[in-house]
Amino acid sequence: IILTVVINIAFAFKWILGSILGLVHACFVHFSYLKVSMPYMDEIFHVDQTRRYCIANYSWNGKITTPPALYLLSVPFFCGNERYINSFLICFAFVGLCNYRRLFTSSQVFLTSILSLCLPVLFHSSILYYTDLLSLTTLLWALSSKSSLKAAIFFTLALLTRQTNIIWAGMYVLIYFIKNVDDKNLIGSIIKIFLDLWSFILLFIAFMSFVIMNDGKIVLGDHEAHRIVPHFMQLYYFSLFVLIRKILFMPIRTFVLCGVITVCIYCFTMDHPYLLADNRHYTFYIWRRFFLYHPSFKYLLMPIYLISLYIMKEFTVHLSPSNILLFLLSTASVLVPAHLLEPRYFIASFILWRMALLENRRWVLIIEFLYLLIINSLTLYLFFEKPFEWLNEPGIKQRFMW
Repeated sequence: IILTVVINIAFAFKWILGSILGLVHACFVHFSYLKVSMPYMDEIFHVDQTRRYCIANYSWNGKITTPPALYLLSVPFFCGNERYINSFLICFAFVGLCNYRRLFTSSQVFLTSILSLCLPVLFHSSILYYTDLLSLTTLLWALSSKSSLKAAIFFTLALLTRQTNIIWAGMYVLIYFIKNVDDKNLIGSIIKIFLDLWSFILLFIAFMSFVIMNDGKIVLGDHEAHRIVPHFMQLYYFSLFVLIRKILFMPIRTFVLCGVITVCIYCFTMDHPYLLADNRHYTFYIWRRFFLYHPSFKYLLMPIYLISLYIMKEFTVHLSPSNILLFLLSTASVLVPAHLLEPRYFIASFILWRMALLENRRWVLIIEFLYLLIINSLTLYLFFEKPFEWLNEPGIKQRFMW
């Protein structure tokens, strides 16, 4: 009885805490409307599509590449105030993070979940009308579902938010297969697995049908800017994204991978036209002032890439080799085909990796909170208080973003 009471209290508390976080988030969104009242950057397309739906106009904006789940969810209550949908979603994202964290450990569940929501790239995009938070939320609920049918339902919603989530659905299926296959009754267990995963079979068939009807393309619009390319350097950029959290806690062990990394740097360093054409993104300045400053500069990051890869390996030793391999393959499948270097593409992989860590030392988590606070403060200050104008668009304020 006592255990049941404790479980019920914990269940209620995470929803209450999630609701409080949603209210706090709504304050940031309110401030964003005061400072940036008009749709900004990609919001221009997202808001336009949502407001079409609000007036029952179901024509499609050709610049939008992702499916319409966010727009459809916004229609009943958020027409004209679209950014607040993310404040509503924060509660569900927090609970999803808690549930996912408990798959690995019951230590520091609430604090770690809050820290993940404070990831600067995610937090910044969440106070605007972007799809990142909904995509992550549905992904977390799907991966933490004990029922394969519930997981398939959440993955369907995840796919209706972002097409690359089909990769994570595939990872879920393979993990389920590995857990449930029985060597002593191989045929029988495989048949049972297929019967259990009937909903995923339908999901994969539906996705393949979509790709076929879309002329073999995954994105809905703007096909030329979103061509599939072998952009293997995305994996190393992602490893740098991870490095920021753990660089103080892991020494260099070996340079065995240097040759592989060097080949990848030489053959697969790619600059997308958007990367060098838009000075509103931090990646524009990183690329222009470092990578393009001298041809040899891109090789200077090789030791850091190596350290980052070992950090990722070292802090996931508690996971099974099969799970680690599937995570790496899924991350590669999501990132490598993407031509554009876009930090928002790293959000899902990073959050899934971060929430699986067993780190529970309070002083480490405090350090993590402090640097997240500093980065968020600096980036939001630049976004809200340091606008600039383009010569060809006088009077229109441009702002720095990830």
